[in-house]
Amino acid sequence: MNYEVLVILIFLPSLWLLEILCRSVNSGSHVHLFLETLAHGLTGSMFWIFCLTSINGKLDLSTGYRKNVMILESCFWAAFGAVLPDIDHFIAARSISIKLALQLPGRPFLHWAGLYALIYAILTISLFLLSYPSCCITLNKFWAIFWCLIFIPFVSHITRDANKRGFWLWPPPDIHTWMSTSNFMYSVTLDNNLGIITAIRIPLFYIVTLCFVRWIARQRSDPYVKHARLESYRCRSAFKLLQLNEKIYGGLFKPGDIVIDCGAAPGSWCQVASSLINSNDNNSNNQGLIIAFDLLNFAQLPGVIIHSGIDLNNWSECINLINQSISNHFINNNNRQLQDIQKLLPAVDVVLSDIAPNVTGIRDIDIPAMMKLAYNILRVTISVSKQGASFVIKLFESPEAEEFKQTVSQFYTFNSSKYSSFTRCIKPAASRKESSEIYLVARGFKLP
Repeated sequence: MNYEVLVILIFLPSLWLLEILCRSVNSGSHVHLFLETLAHGLTGSMFWIFCLTSINGKLDLSTGYRKNVMILESCFWAAFGAVLPDIDHFIAARSISIKLALQLPGRPFLHWAGLYALIYAILTISLFLLSYPSCCITLNKFWAIFWCLIFIPFVSHITRDANKRGFWLWPPPDIHTWMSTSNFMYSVTLDNNLGIITAIRIPLFYIVTLCFVRWIARQRSDPYVKHARLESYRCRSAFKLLQLNEKIYGGLFKPGDIVIDCGAAPGSWCQVASSLINSNDNNSNNQGLIIAFDLLNFAQLPGVIIHSGIDLNNWSECINLINQSISNHFINNNNRQLQDIQKLLPAVDVVLSDIAPNVTGIRDIDIPAMMKLAYNILRVTISVSKQGASFVIKLFESPEAEEFKQTVSQFYTFNSSKYSSFTRCIKPAASRKESSEIYLVARGFKLP
């Protein structure tokens, strides 16, 4: 199910109508209280549904009919959780009287956005200090449950409250009254007039907040994000390359290899390759070399030559930089004489590419942009690869990707005494299920 479409076509219009009704009914009436409660519940369910794509699969939800029942049940609890913060009105009033709860001189403590930011910071730091690889997955499941049952519903309440009364981040509530002591709050909608500006600003504000909350939920519920931090990788994508390497018989790398990494920032694939080819071991007889390209600049890594600000569509420039980098490396390390170096070019063992264009979500734009990059990287690969070399490149699932695979297979037909040539597509476990990315892996380069 496409939950984003469900939110945009059903939840947002319904919430917008509820907001209009709430503003048109007398404040404090029973009808107004019912509509407010319903709007808060709908907002909680909307936030939860929008985050399902990111956290589904981390909570061990069932499949089929049982899964749909559990999703509906979880929506109910999300709605309940989104209404729950209003209990602070009664706590601050020290009474169960609805009239007294509505006549508070300030906003009660559970409506303070800073409280949730503080809880998030404390839990994040605590879990980081207490986390070990053996309990990493368990802790991430805890985070997923925490986000689903507590944080997402409560934040949805704060979001709607900010949309109506302003965003309360500072100062904190008074410890005696448990309420706000200042009117210094950022107003989101500016006023209660039902004009065209407000009508546009309300759904836009919700969409922006929804995307932000979903991104955080995905990061918090993703075990590979946690593993990457524990194992000092710069990005979770490191595990994609590790899994691809494990799936290939004999692996993709060996000590002493020369590796090209296209679209290398922030450098996680360089880290993986470096550990497998000994590029950072100056005392090794089989010291490898990594040459990295990216439009962005990123921090240096031992044994990696970084070329930043390079457009990979300019394939001829990339080829020249590769040849120059290999020559300079061998000259600087006194491993070869200049005339020997010229004989070694080209001598690349593995070409990697985890690059993707800036996606728009429009297939007719994204796929051609991706394939343009892929064919230009293939031009570089054909020009610099040695016989028997390997090739790994990210693609988006599409008929164009299948055509590209057929083209690549024409150049990977060399069978050595150890390994047979192949060209196939693999989706590693570290790739998110909702992502359309696949990796084309080829071994046994040979010019036709």
